[in-house]
Amino acid sequence: MNENIQQLCDALTALGVSECENLLPKLGIDHHFVDAHNIALLAPGERKQFGNLLHLAGRITSSQLEEALADQARSGKKLGEILVERMLISEHEMNVLLAFQKNQSQEVKSVKKLQLGNLLVAMGEITQDQLNHALDWQIKYGGKLGAALIATGHANTLQIKKGVHLQSKLLIGLLLVAMALASPLMVTNAYAGSQTGAIAVSTMVLPSARMQINHQAGQIHITAKDIAQGYVDVKAASLFTVATSRGTTYFIDVHPRSDIFSSVKIEGLGSQVILGSEGGSITQSGLGLRSPENVLNYRFMLKGDLQPGMYDWPLQLAVRV
Repeated sequence: MNENIQQLCDALTALGVSECENLLPKLGIDHHFVDAHNIALLAPGERKQFGNLLHLAGRITSSQLEEALADQARSGKKLGEILVERMLISEHEMNVLLAFQKNQSQEVKSVKKLQLGNLLVAMGEITQDQLNHALDWQIKYGGKLGAALIATGHANTLQIKKGVHLQSKLLIGLLLVAMALASPLMVTNAYAGSQTGAIAVSTMVLPSARMQINHQAGQIHITAKDIAQGYVDVKAASLFTVATSRGTTYFIDVHPRSDIFSSVKIEGLGSQVILGSEGGSITQSGLGLRSPENVLNYRFMLKGDLQPGMYDWPLQLAVRV
């Protein structure tokens, strides 16, 4: 199993798909994992809107999508261009998303290995002969393949739902791997619940990832000059290393812990990342075992109602796979 296939398997496992190491070889898709656009040829399911693909993959929040769509309505620009301008995705990532969207179109004769029938065969829910019979029935009577499988008695509603569920997970996994290949960093929504307690960078130990904190600023000093210019820079505020069990893709979650900033620019993880006040996740692709110490610099865009003084450090970091 090559590295990119392994990343897909790791992503599927994180999404709750079990036994992916047995499933993926049956699909015969290994040779597509050479670059992002070959992966995009596999894009399964019905065509989805550009913003919905990003949101489905957890790459942007609902509010970020709504703001970008409002900007699109005002400016007439394409949604992808707006998201690139806002630094939520890169131009390379935009092109990958467009390729996914194109290959989901009915007009494009893209690879069909991840279509519903083939997935059900790989899952052991139906046989190849049963799929062929249902396809013949579909050609004769029309409709969707799921309905044809049910009409021919080869599958039930529960089996169809299982296949569609796996297909949606595969789409997300393929998006994550392809976009990771298109750019070393991705920004996604951090699904963090409300938290209480002292402000600190946490160390989250998971079965296949570990963050070692070597230094973390505990407070941030905001002066009248900082407030007047609208931002404050903090150099070398976070120093840490990340080790993974297989050097695979991992996520650094950034959770806001106070209400002093409207956005934050983070440097030190390969390229510049900008997150909103709700935080986000930074995806690293296979760098865990080889990465030297990460030294993060921050620029916090301050909210307008602050007073000069010392504040608790406004972010909490954690690592997950």
